[in-house]
Amino acid sequence: MFRSNIAREQAKPEIALAEIDRTMAAGVRFGCVLADAGYRPSAPFRQELTGRSLIWAVGIPRHFKVYPAGVKLI
Repeated sequence: MFRSNIAREQAKPEIALAEIDRTMAAGVRFGCVLADAGYRPSAPFRQELTGRSLIWAVGIPRHFKVYPAGVKLI
């Protein structure tokens, strides 16, 4: 069976999180993380930033709707 030595392709958010972790491990501190809408419209990237106790602002595509946390959609 052939096994490639090439690592699997990483998505843009995975690469960014790895770089943030590497930078923080080196002792670098920063005020906030800014990212464009290209970091995917799903929540996991933003949740990972929050999980690292980072302040962040991530762009969203213009067709997305944003609601306050207490809103319940029915």
